[in-house]
Amino acid sequence: RSLTALTTQPLIIADGTQYEPISEVPTKDTGTSLGNVFNNGKRYGTRTISITFDVIDTPEGLTMVLDILKQYKIRATFFVNGEFIRRYGDMARLLSTSGHEIASLFYAPIDLSDTRYRVDANFIKRGLARNEDEYLNATGKELSSLWHAPFYIISPEIVSAASSAGYKTIGRDLDPFDWVGKSDMRRSYV
Repeated sequence: RSLTALTTQPLIIADGTQYEPISEVPTKDTGTSLGNVFNNGKRYGTRTISITFDVIDTPEGLTMVLDILKQYKIRATFFVNGEFIRRYGDMARLLSTSGHEIASLFYAPIDLSDTRYRVDANFIKRGLARNEDEYLNATGKELSSLWHAPFYIISPEIVSAASSAGYKTIGRDLDPFDWVGKSDMRRSYV
């Protein structure tokens, strides 16, 4: 939506518009220090999109989301943290039987860049293991080997620690502003 022109443009164009061609050959890794982080998907083959949900504080709306995804036969990845699992074991069990991928969002929703925490490899591994234990105890199932840090905080040390624990780190290139509430949105458009 463009507020300056007061128009809406579709995200999916169905009128035969041609998109930039996609190479069938994988491109070379750029060799960045965070090369083990998955950002924006692959750059070759077919066009795909991933839908993810962070399940943190409340189960509000979760059953409705699951129903809509089921209705449209869409598979998503749900990132859950240990506090949610502990508080809402019944909802964790519902997610575990939903057919969606369930991944780790660490044990607690803490900012890993906050200097109050001593974030080292051991801290990351313990937080991931504790989340695995909570999920297994609540559901009898294992989490997938995907994770992202709370608030998508990322550093070479965090990625390396997660990798050594068997996890693939998911990054984010674009901020969806899903953390912005309606009142914040209204204030920013005044």
